[in-house]
Amino acid sequence: MVREWQLKECRADEALWVRYSEITVKIAMIEAIARDPISPTVTFEIFKIANDLVRWSFNYTADLLYREVAENEIEASHKKVLNFIRKQGDLGASSTQLAKGMQGMKARDRNEILQTLLESGDIMEEVIKRDGRWRMA
Repeated sequence: MVREWQLKECRADEALWVRYSEITVKIAMIEAIARDPISPTVTFEIFKIANDLVRWSFNYTADLLYREVAENEIEASHKKVLNFIRKQGDLGASSTQLAKGMQGMKARDRNEILQTLLESGDIMEEVIKRDGRWRMA
């Protein structure tokens, strides 16, 4: 059952999930020993706590890998722009904010990345008119 769940949850990070069961058992044993060093017993409650902790940790790590790790410079640039937009919150980023936040990146490269992200559906473009001025968000 755990293995089925592991296979279902795996994305491109299979190497991370391979040790899921082993680490869950180790953490459960540590907790059992911490509670009773003379006669440690792994109860269902202890195992559930360990399982929840490991699942959270692995999901957090898998998310970091997905968001931050790139296989090449192009993918790294895409992730840099996408993460910058994410960090701006629900309102997204204006073109001015993007230009200032990505100062080390050429405008042409930034615009190509934005176009790719738009076409892939990773971001959405919204034109906002404020006080007679147009703004892209």
